[in-house]
Amino acid sequence: MPIIREVIEKIAEDTIKRGQAAFFNVYFS
Repeated sequence: MPIIREVIEKIAEDTIKRGQAAFFNVYFS
C-alpha cells in the first residue's frame, strides 16, 4: 500500500507541474 501512495503522490506532483506550465504558457505567451 505505501508503494501505491508513493505512485499517486508522484503522479500528483507531475500533474501540478504540468498544470503550472500550462498556466504560465497561457498567461505569458
